[in-house]
Amino acid sequence: MRKKVRHDTIDAKPMIKSLAEHYNPEVFYGDRGYDGNEIFGLCFEELNAYSLILQRNLNVPKHRKHGNYRKRTCNVFDYGEYLQRNKIETVNSILSEDLVQM
Repeated sequence: MRKKVRHDTIDAKPMIKSLAEHYNPEVFYGDRGYDGNEIFGLCFEELNAYSLILQRNLNVPKHRKHGNYRKRTCNVFDYGEYLQRNKIETVNSILSEDLVQM
């Protein structure tokens, strides 16, 4: 949690590296804000996990997408599994509300 507004991807990179040291997840969930090739790369290389991140431009054909890691996931994206991220977002919302009230 930060006092000032800041983009989540700045904090995501060190968090992914720390996560790789302590856990071994099979899937990394993220919303469209984390759709960067560097985040995809950290998930594949550091975590050895499949990155289930919804890509920003779904209408762009695969040959026009940038980033090797992003291209790996575009054909095998499981939208039903991605919707499980909503459970995580609900928990995060409840926790942040509790922290604000303190």
